[in-house]
Amino acid sequence: MTRTDGKRVADRAVNRMTAQSVQLLIERGLLENKTANLRYFELQLTGAGIAMARRCNTFWGRAGLFYEEHHNGILGLFLTVAVSAVTSLITTYLRT
Repeated sequence: MTRTDGKRVADRAVNRMTAQSVQLLIERGLLENKTANLRYFELQLTGAGIAMARRCNTFWGRAGLFYEEHHNGILGLFLTVAVSAVTSLITTYLRT
């Protein structure tokens, strides 16, 4: 295997990872594929993709997205209990 062969393998791996990422975004409805040509492709950001990009722009937006993706598991249960405990402690101390 020569150096150029290694570069080709690396390029294919990067292209494969990029293709998987783009396919995931298309399946989630965040991107639309406008062309079916094999040489190039044209992507368009959907309204849901724009909303997701706006939410990813801030810390609290990213935290909200993380919670939405993980709220059904044990981590979501823990976060819900922690937020309710902190809220009850704050309201208890503010009343006294």
